[in-house]
Formats: sequence, C-alpha cells, structure tokens
Amino acid sequence: MSAVPQQPLPEPTSLGTYTLQSVVGSDLTTTTYRALDGAGTPVALRVVDDAVAGHARAVKGFLHVNRRVSAVAHPHLLTVVDQGTVGGTPYAATTWRDGVSLGDLLLEAAPLDIDDALRLGGQLAEALDAIHHHGIVHGTVGLPSVWIRRRPGSRVPPSAAVTGFGTSHLLGPVLQGVEDDPAAPDLLFVAPEQLQGQPAGPESDQYALACILYTALTATTPYQGETNNDLFGAHLFGEARPITELRQDLDDRWDALFARALSKDPEERYDNCRTLLLEAGRCGRRRPAREVSSARPVAVSAADDVAEFEPAPRRTLRIVLIVLLLVVLGLLAALELDVIGSPDAASSSSPVLMAVIAPGGG
Repeated sequence: MSAVPQQPLPEPTSLGTYTLQSVVGSDLTTTTYRALDGAGTPVALRVVDDAVAGHARAVKGFLHVNRRVSAVAHPHLLTVVDQGTVGGTPYAATTWRDGVSLGDLLLEAAPLDIDDALRLGGQLAEALDAIHHHGIVHGTVGLPSVWIRRRPGSRVPPSAAVTGFGTSHLLGPVLQGVEDDPAAPDLLFVAPEQLQGQPAGPESDQYALACILYTALTATTPYQGETNNDLFGAHLFGEARPITELRQDLDDRWDALFARALSKDPEERYDNCRTLLLEAGRCGRRRPAREVSSARPVAVSAADDVAEFEPAPRRTLRIVLIVLLLVVLGLLAALELDVIGSPDAASSSSPVLMAVIAPGGG
C-alpha cells in the first residue's frame, strides 16, 4: 500500500515492535504508515491521532471492529494482522499492498469505462457483503478507505480492497469541531441516517458504494459541499443530479438505479451490495440508431481478470483507431490484388487512405 507520493520520515521511528518508514495517508482521526514488523515484513500501520486516543469509548470501538475484521478472509479486504495499544497509542496493522487509493485512481482515470466501473464496484460489493455476513459494518466507506493494487509497468490487473475499519467509531470526538472546515474525504459518502444519529447498518455501506460507483462513472461526487456542514446538508436534503445528464451513453435505467441506492430511507435501498451491482450490470447504454444489439449485462465477480482502468473517451478513441486501421489494411490489400503489376499501383493508395480518414476528421 504505497500512497502517491509517500512521505519518508526524517529518521525511522518505532511504535512497539514496528519500525515506521513513511507516511502513506492520513484522515481526520488516524495516520497510516508503511512500517516493518518485528520480522521485517511490511505492513500498513494505522495509528490513532493523539486528539482521539484519549477517548476510551471511541478507541474501544476501533480496536473491537479491527479485531473482528481480522477473522474475515476475503480477496478484496486488506487483512488485519494486528491491533492494540502501545504507550497509550492505539493502532491497527493490515497486510501491505502496493498501489494507490481509490481517490488517486479516479483523479487520474475518471470517468471510468462502464465495464471497469462495474468490475471495481463488484469487487467492493462482495467484500462489503462478506463483512456484513459476519455482522460487521464499515460505516465510512470512501475514497481513502479503498485501495487499488496496480503496479506500474506490470501486467497484473488492478484489484480493489476495502480498508480503514473502525474510523466511524473515532469520528464522534472530532466532528463537533470540524463543521466549518473544508469537506473531508472521510465524510464524502456518509449516509443520511448516520447524520441523523442512527447507527450505521449494511444499508449505509451500500449507500457509500453507490456514491463510489456514481463518482467512478462521472468523475464527480453525487453530493458536494464546500464545508462539512454543507456536505451533510446535501446528503440529508439534496438530490443527486441524474447520472444520464453527466453520461449521455447511459440509458434511463441508471437514473432509477441511483434514485433507489441513494434513497434517504435505508429501507428503500437494495437488499445487499451485490444486488445493487447485479442491477447495475443489467442497465444499458444508449446506442447509435444503426446499432440494434442490446447492451450485454456485466457479470459481477471477485475475480481480478480485468484490464487496466482507463478513461472511457480514451478507450473509445483507441477502438475507433483500431477499426479504421483494419479497414485501411483491408482496402489496401484488395487494391493491391486488383492492380498488381500496374505502374500506377503506388500512387493509387493515397485517395483510398483519404477516403477512409476523412469521415473522422474535425
């Protein structure tokens, strides 16, 4: 798990048996380090900030959740390998994964191609349903708490994993002082019922997953606010812009999907996260009139056999160029057969190329 960029520490610092090497991320309540355990194995070490560490109830909830998550094995969860307190400082350690946060990925590549967004969402849906099956709720699923494994120059496909468990327990002591602060990434996708003081449930995580899917498809969050208070008000009382106004290649079923998944009433959402993604896979694309085939639903699977994420316009342009190249080669081959042996063969290719390329110009 290496953030972009890492911030190396001036000199190695220890926390118990861990040697802290660099800062890879931070949020309202914790700082995450790349660290080495006593055996020299790299881990991601989340250390609770001093401002929160003295709140016994919050810390107890943080450690309890991480202890429970450590018993859940899933390919799209970062495994919790240790949790505890050293010298009054609470921490939780997970397996190390080279990559970037979801926020970094979307800054670089959003809006994602529809199939890529669905595969990403499918991985997260299966991970969240797995913890829900064990009676665990994340409560703050968002851009900082999803990690993307993607090695530069590697052909290994990207894979998403959920991390950042226990943050919801730590937020209580700090929220009273951050209402007028700039909107925090930790709070971008907090469900309305949580803001009304109700405990987070599986439906709250599903709401956050829907926000992630919307953001991946549009490169904008469904609800915005300059301050945390503005953001909370948008979640409580605002309506997300219909996604078809932002992505004209999506059909109207996407609007209905997000209207349900982002409902203010948790009971109106889908039965679970997987069902949300299965329904998303059944939604279609708007096709040009000359195309009569319907969009094929995308299977939701935890498998990692996906291509590198890339923006939808870039992928579309690449496909168009490949098709044009194949047409040009076919025409040139046919032309060569027709005029083989003719002294005018070389000069006759230019009009053919111009005829193929001209329709794409401008």
